[in-house]
Parts: sequence; C-alpha cells; structure tokens
Amino acid sequence: MIQRHEAFSASLNRVVTISVYVPRGDGPFPVLYMHDGHNLFDKATSSYNQIWQVEDAFTYDIAPVIVVGIDAPQDMRRLDELCPFVNQYSKGLGEQYLQFVLETKAMIDATYPTKPERESTGIMGASMGGFISTVAFAMHSDVFSKYGFVSNSYWIDERIFWLLEQATLAPSKVYMDVGTNEAGLGDSKQYLESNRRMKEIIEAKGQVVNYHEFDEAEHNEREWAVRLPLILRYLFGGQG
Repeated sequence: MIQRHEAFSASLNRVVTISVYVPRGDGPFPVLYMHDGHNLFDKATSSYNQIWQVEDAFTYDIAPVIVVGIDAPQDMRRLDELCPFVNQYSKGLGEQYLQFVLETKAMIDATYPTKPERESTGIMGASMGGFISTVAFAMHSDVFSKYGFVSNSYWIDERIFWLLEQATLAPSKVYMDVGTNEAGLGDSKQYLESNRRMKEIIEAKGQVVNYHEFDEAEHNEREWAVRLPLILRYLFGGQG
C-alpha cells in the first residue's frame, strides 16, 4: 500500500511529495528513507518512465520495511538539494534538504508503526541520491545506521571525500555499488574511480562496506530495480 503526504519546506521553498510504502501487518517496522521518491513506485510520476519497483522487491522474501520516498524537483534544482556544496552544478542546499528528511522522519514516526531507533532506520539513494546519503552518513550517523550508496556521483565535488575523512561515524551497515558502464553528467571512469576511492575512505574509518561493481551496468532505474532486492536483504535481512 502506498500512501502520499504533502509538506511545505520553507528552506527548500517548495511543496514536497512524500510517498510511503506500508507493508502488511501490524508492525512496528524498520524504516528506509529514499530520495527521488517520484521514481520509486509509479511510472506516471517518474522522470524517465522507469522506476525502482520497490513494492515488487519485497516478493523476494525481504523482511517487511516501511519505505519513505521523498520526491525531488525534476530539473536542475534536484542538484541544488542533493549536494551541500556550492559548485557549478549546485546551489548547495543539501544540509537544508537533510533537515527536511529529519523533519519527515518525525512525521513518519508519529503517523506509522515504526521502529524509530537508529538501529532500525536507513537512508538510501542512487546517483546524487547516493551522494546525499553519504553526506547523511557523515553528518547524521546518530540517526541512521543502514546506508545504501548506489551508482554514486561522488566525482561532482571533491569535498565529499574530505567530509567523510573528517567525520565521526557510528558503526553502521553500508552497502555500496557502481556499474562499469555508468554515464550521466560524468563518464564511467569518473564513476568507477570516485566510488572506489570512497569505499577505501569509509573502510579506513573502520566501517565494513558491502561493495559491488556490476559489469556493464548503466545509470538508470531499471538497473537499480534489479539490484534492490540484494540491497534490501543486506540492510534489513530476510523474513525468517
């Protein structure tokens, strides 16, 4: 079941649509916060007529999880919100966006049968969604303990590496991947090299990283939908 909410964010200056997948049962359930919520459940709202097929992923005997999708503008403002650094691509509203995610968490915990503690809370995204999830790791590991970093656009700003190197990270469960044929604003070499570099930094901080490179995988929701059951099972486990 998908339920939708709308909330105005003054710092982002827009109404944000929040889509919530609620599993069957009474709960309480762990919660996964995902970016680009418009690309998760419904092709009618998607940017490229492709979705993560989140509901279908749970047919693979994944433990039940509430999945909260937070939409992004389907234009260059998306880069403003998913990056905390001012650069040629972004106005650097990432910290404001993450504050909205925390406000959304408070609303979700008050509305749904959640397990609100850190140990049951994850955050995940792809491309710039992976970038901002990594920022959340650096800045809010007191809130989230499960992280999915998918096809990450780390090359877009070198300061992301410094941010992780300087961060104090609570022990967490980290999944990371990249395809060998990624292409967006960057090219496949940039994706591979920057993701390998981030993996090494996170491991040097004492964290275990479940890291994958998928041969010939491209940069789109179709690829991410295929990987999603693997990611969910690693982060949250199976049903029994």
